[in-house]
Amino acid sequence: MTDEPIVVIHGSPWAWADLRDAVFECRRQQWVSEAWAPSPALVLRTGGEVIQYTGQAFDPARYELRPTGWTHDHCQVCWWELGPSEDPDHQYGYSSQLGWLCRECYVRFIEPEEPRHKNTEPANERGKAEET
Repeated sequence: MTDEPIVVIHGSPWAWADLRDAVFECRRQQWVSEAWAPSPALVLRTGGEVIQYTGQAFDPARYELRPTGWTHDHCQVCWWELGPSEDPDHQYGYSSQLGWLCRECYVRFIEPEEPRHKNTEPANERGKAEET
């Protein structure tokens, strides 16, 4: 049995140890509340691989640029799908340069002024503190 807390997000249990580093990376970002919307994507003409288009150079002979080809994103913490939906929990979230957060993870981990878990340092930082 482990002393590591379990966190329930969207009804699914997660070990805090599996979320901790992503949460701390997300806390370093500036987040904006907004509705998710499709964005441009590059689609490989043979094989159909899809890459989000952010202005990078590409070979038009190999890739087709589709203005709304990026059809969904995932929460950086819990991997909840954000995309076109009648369900506001899938349609709305928070965006940053890092990507997207679902509303539940934002409220639970980013918005509070004080962390809701005992272990308030990323795993790699906690290990350094214990070594000294």
